[in-house]
Amino acid sequence: MTNTSVKAKVQAVKNSVKGLKTASEIVAQVKEEISEKVAQVKTDRQQAAQDKREWLRGISAEFQAQQKIMEMTGADYIPSINEMLRAYYEKQNNITELNTFDQWKEKGYQVKRGEKAYLFWGKPKRKETKSLTDDAVKAGVTIEDATEEQIITTKSDKDFYPICYLFDISQCRQIQA
Repeated sequence: MTNTSVKAKVQAVKNSVKGLKTASEIVAQVKEEISEKVAQVKTDRQQAAQDKREWLRGISAEFQAQQKIMEMTGADYIPSINEMLRAYYEKQNNITELNTFDQWKEKGYQVKRGEKAYLFWGKPKRKETKSLTDDAVKAGVTIEDATEEQIITTKSDKDFYPICYLFDISQCRQIQA
């Protein structure tokens, strides 16, 4: 083999290797793509939950307005928003027995794949925040290491109403033992 043909082959190999990525570059690129997809899924889920909460707020406001009119006219009224939601769902979908996913599981039923839950307001929760007393901060104590006397627990003045997802028996099937 002549010297020029060897040089040409070496140059050809060098040129073909230039376009190749190292394994670590490929792994880094895949990791970045996965984190972007995970972030998008998280954003989509948060948006879906926000949309459900907005729908519940809207229908709750309508029910509250109806409730005020009923009170003013002396008509019978339903005492809670969830009871009004139940009446609404009963009229729309002929529901009979509502339970959470876990409650149906305990009763020996499984919610059918693809079934959509009925939305209700959950039990109100108050957010608690814990902080350290000034003395504990000066002493350099962390929340994990603090004693009860060194921790100040503050509850928010507003309740948070989570969304409660319920399913009707018509959306379930009995689990075979």
